[in-house]
Amino acid sequence: LSRGISRWQYFLGKWTARLTAVLGVYLLVMVPTALVLWVSSGPAAPVDESVAQAEFESEEPGVEPAPLVLRRSHSLAGVAFAVAEVAALLAFVVTCSIAFSASFGSTVISIAVGWVSIYGTGLILSILDVTSFSPARLLREMPDLVRGHYVAADQWWLLGGWVALTLAVMTASGIVFA
Repeated sequence: LSRGISRWQYFLGKWTARLTAVLGVYLLVMVPTALVLWVSSGPAAPVDESVAQAEFESEEPGVEPAPLVLRRSHSLAGVAFAVAEVAALLAFVVTCSIAFSASFGSTVISIAVGWVSIYGTGLILSILDVTSFSPARLLREMPDLVRGHYVAADQWWLLGGWVALTLAVMTASGIVFA
């Protein structure tokens, strides 16, 4: 307990603790939610079906129909990709916040620079039409991803890109801080 630590060890400890806290809470909430979504989605619908179809089912004629049953097709792999992509994006945001807090002496300035850079990056990505890493694209394609309408290679590439960006920012900011 009395041994000193280097600045690099301090930075890694801070990054690991915050990343564990944010992703731990996210996964603690989202994994059971995603499993419930997948289990409760009902039988798989045809692949060409783009919207949920409502069916009223009754047991015999003249009887009031049963409650409305929505049948949607949810792919377990698609749900897993959706949870993983949001987790990768959260890891990137946490890493950027740690980088800003290590780079600036004031907490207020690091928070301000963090939020401006997050929104500014989203704006620049949308203006330059670099849609592959745009958070807006992630939100726009999330329903199709959950239903299983995706190209797996693109999803792996996107996940790998977010993880690579996270590790690059962490390494660069850790070297500067150390």
